This record gives sequence, C-alpha cells and structure tokens, in this order.
Amino acid sequence: MFKAIQRMLLPVSDPIAYIELLAQQREVKRQSRRLHTVAIGKLRELILKFGKSEQLDMFSQPGLQPVFTPVGQTADAGIIEIATTWSDREITALCDGLVSSALEGLRDNKSIRTRRELFEWMAPAADADVPFSFESCCAVAGFNPENIRMFVGKAYREEILEYVAADEALVEEAAYQRGFAFA
Repeated sequence: MFKAIQRMLLPVSDPIAYIELLAQQREVKRQSRRLHTVAIGKLRELILKFGKSEQLDMFSQPGLQPVFTPVGQTADAGIIEIATTWSDREITALCDGLVSSALEGLRDNKSIRTRRELFEWMAPAADADVPFSFESCCAVAGFNPENIRMFVGKAYREEILEYVAADEALVEEAAYQRGFAFA
C-alpha cells in the first residue's frame, strides 16, 4: 500500500525521476512499434516473394478455396491482396488470430492429425521464411515464439514425444526398406 501511495506522489516528490521514467516508457513503446513495423514489413515482403503459400491449405477445408481467397480469384491473388491492401492492423489481427487459434486448437481439438499439424507448425525446425509461419506470425502479433514453445512443450510433452518416436520409427523403417531395395 505504501509503495502505491509513493508512486502516486512520485511526480510531486521527484519530478526529474518521474520525467526520466516517462521518457523510458515512451522509448520502450517506440521500440515496440519499430519491431512491429519491421515484422509487418518482412511479412509483406515474404508474401510478395513467396506468392502462393501452401500453408493456407491448413486453414481451409478440402475441396474449397483457401479461406483468404475470394471466389473467382486464384490463391496468388488473395495472398497478394493481403500484402498490398490490408492495413497493418488487419495483418496483425490475422497473425494474432492464427497463433491464438493454434493454441486453442491444441487445447480443444481431439483430432490427432490436426494436433500434429499444429505442433509441426510451431516447431523450431519449421521454415521461418514462409508467409504465415509460426515465427512470422509471432513477430507480427508481438509474441515471443520461444516462450510459447516452452509453454506448449511443457503442457504437451508426452504427446510431442510420442510423435517424435513415431517419426523416428518411420525413418528407421524407410532406411531398412531402402537397404533391401539395393540388395
């Protein structure tokens, strides 16, 4: 209680310290905005460079156009529209929504295939130079991807280890079968 009262009195008792504190807070906000602007710029560049993003297929239903592509347009046109006409706020909301949706999907979804795709999307080995990768979405939305991975790793450790073991078994089986193919 005393510290709260002391903080309220800070401007009166030490105005120079208060001004320095405000300047520090403004600088932190400016730095955050700079990082956000750079992240959105990089995402726009990735979208324009990459063109059609295969990752959008993860967010559409089989046989339908990707979610972001209006009927009658190609996926390339929909992606380029995001990069050229969407505002920074809309792109941020999209990236925030993708990360939030992935975390909710892990929490709520019982489909093994969907959960595995979400773990793969969040994996550090995933391609960060692809539009709407986990890394780029976190950068634009202002999240620290390592913190999210650490949380997911702790919360779903056993399930992730099962997937890794299954992948290792598939690799070993493929290597074993290749050995017979050359014999």
